[in-house]
Amino acid sequence: MAYEESPSLLALSILVSTFFLEDIAIGYAALLAAMGIISPPFALVALFLGVYIGDLGLYFGGVLARRCEPARRYIGEDRLNQAKQWLDGRALFTLIAARVIPGSRLPIYAAGGYLQLPLRLSRA
Repeated sequence: MAYEESPSLLALSILVSTFFLEDIAIGYAALLAAMGIISPPFALVALFLGVYIGDLGLYFGGVLARRCEPARRYIGEDRLNQAKQWLDGRALFTLIAARVIPGSRLPIYAAGGYLQLPLRLSRA
């Protein structure tokens, strides 16, 4: 079966590739769309879902790590409270930085889950 015959399989490959390297996945999706192998809206939806699912996975990885008692003892409640206070006034900036600074998404999103920050920013 050729990939051209299965746009769903191509979309799935785009979605999964976002879990590894988002920039490469974007280039891959753009190339496939430019070549007419997959429709641009379908490629865009696959990219969006992959990024969204990946971000949630990092966040909930942090939530699970918080349940690990050795990690909690190592970090300490005082440091957790300090980190949470620091992030309270800088959440939006930190989220933007996670998207712009390479390599920062994993620690920032996992820390957000670990610190039990809300998934949605409230309007102040």
